[in-house]
Amino acid sequence: MTTVLDSGLRAAIERVFGAACDVLDARPHALQSSCALTEIRLRDSGGEERQVVLKDLSARSRHPGPESLYDPRREIEAYRRLCSAPGLGLARLLGAEVDPDHDRYWLLIEHVEGVPLWQSGDPADWREVAHWLAGLHELDPPPAGPPWLRYDTGHYERWLPRALALAPDAGLAAIERAHAVAIERLAAEDSVTVHGDFYPSNVIVRAPRGSGVCPLDLELLGAGPAVLDLAALIAGLPASLAAAVVDAYARRRGRSLRRERLEQLLLCARLHLAVRWLGWMPGWRAPAHQRFDWIAEAHAAAAALEGLR
Repeated sequence: MTTVLDSGLRAAIERVFGAACDVLDARPHALQSSCALTEIRLRDSGGEERQVVLKDLSARSRHPGPESLYDPRREIEAYRRLCSAPGLGLARLLGAEVDPDHDRYWLLIEHVEGVPLWQSGDPADWREVAHWLAGLHELDPPPAGPPWLRYDTGHYERWLPRALALAPDAGLAAIERAHAVAIERLAAEDSVTVHGDFYPSNVIVRAPRGSGVCPLDLELLGAGPAVLDLAALIAGLPASLAAAVVDAYARRRGRSLRRERLEQLLLCARLHLAVRWLGWMPGWRAPAHQRFDWIAEAHAAAAALEGLR
């Protein structure tokens, strides 16, 4: 299905690619995202044909989610901040349009060929993503203040009351003590640059195989403990693959990090993420390939943490 581009968007594309560029086709992107994605095929002013992706970060295009988490400028600034970082290999930032008066927050990035990580059964792909994540976590955290998220005590504490209200039959009152311990430990960890939404659906294994990986959806980028991203990456994986991912991550970080301590922090992060998803939005359901039993995950992580006390 071809998408009709409005005049404002066409003008923005011309500013990036030249007034003589010709839009050949535009259609909704095959991959899902929290915001509307449009895949555009164009011929630039130099005659080169290329595919680009437009992400509309404006409020009108965004899927439902807690408003307090979102700043439409964040992903644009994240690409500007990270695209020059060596070794990350993000999709190339081609341009952006920021016009608050008209609620225009448009991000233009290169189209990346490949498949989502969750579709890959190759452990090598998962280890490569773990290496990528370790590289991200070696970067200094973004500065305090907008548009960056702070994964701190205030952030963690908002979720359990929401989850108790939105999942009244989940028995979450039984995990309150373990959750308090978990968020206290997470808040005490050093902050690094965190992706904030590092699930396998948000990572592309580039085609052809062996040409790298490309994480997407930087809307929740901020400063927080590294284990938040690692716990998201391994959520729901078979134990053997999860262990291989954690091992690859730990080796790439190159620090004397005791495995026992890392496992305990991962339990804390697993519990927090489960509670966060249970408190996400009334009536919210993930796409079929992303569905996971977060109630069971919350209770399992809480029980494991209680067993350590």
